[in-house]
Amino acid sequence: MEEALNGQDFSDVSAIGVDEYSHKGHNYITVFLSHPDVVTDEAGRRRQAGKARVLFVTEGKDKDAVKRFLSRFEERGGRAEQVKVATSDMIHGYRSAIGESFPNAVVTVDKFHVVKNCSDAVDSTRKRELRCKDAAKAKALKETRYIWLKNPDNLTDKQREKLDQLLQVEYLDTVQAYDCRLELQEFYESYRSYDEDMVSAFERLTIRFANSAVMEIRKFAQCLTRNAVEILNYFQTLRTNAILEGFNSKISIIKSRARGFRNMGNFMNMIYFVCGELTLPLQPIM
Repeated sequence: MEEALNGQDFSDVSAIGVDEYSHKGHNYITVFLSHPDVVTDEAGRRRQAGKARVLFVTEGKDKDAVKRFLSRFEERGGRAEQVKVATSDMIHGYRSAIGESFPNAVVTVDKFHVVKNCSDAVDSTRKRELRCKDAAKAKALKETRYIWLKNPDNLTDKQREKLDQLLQVEYLDTVQAYDCRLELQEFYESYRSYDEDMVSAFERLTIRFANSAVMEIRKFAQCLTRNAVEILNYFQTLRTNAILEGFNSKISIIKSRARGFRNMGNFMNMIYFVCGELTLPLQPIM
């Protein structure tokens, strides 16, 4: 594995993504990947195309992880100034370190992390209402967690029927929070470029959320305001960590098998092996 890693070439990497994973619940690793190019299809829509690859895996999830990646990046023929785009979640430690290490990168908060944070706000609202003393609310929300977290198109017929019933219950904060999540997703689907209309729509969205009767949505609105620049950078770069979805399933399988690994190093080596697009040296047959 060491020989394969020494053969990595980062001289053509211009867009990177960063995400973290937990190992055994409390130990974290940070994964850095290369983004594929953005192309324009026949309909004039810009999208990512091609394969991503894991560039670097390291323990921890802090600024030092970014610094270690920069060191490896330069060792493998990369130059900090060649990186034009970097995607991450809303952890400020990552973003400030990326800005310091890769000064030419447009730091972009991944849109799927934004929507996930809103989904978390919906789920927190549901949990709060389940704990309240209102028996009618608790009864209505019992065993509905996945209904709120799924997109409407992915619901089963039974879940769709239950959701339609719940949406008629106007006194549920969870319904209001869910409507906000759908509005956020519609915002992302409605705009494909950075312009005044998009910025104005985002500002109106943030104001509506900030004035929501649901405290979890008001808190989420603060998150949108704090991260507005990086969130809106998505409409310039059109880069997301969606490409990581394929890696996520593979890493989950690796995690499930990781109990057989004696240390974190073996776990990280498996991620390189499965997701790193490495050229492994052939061993002679004796």
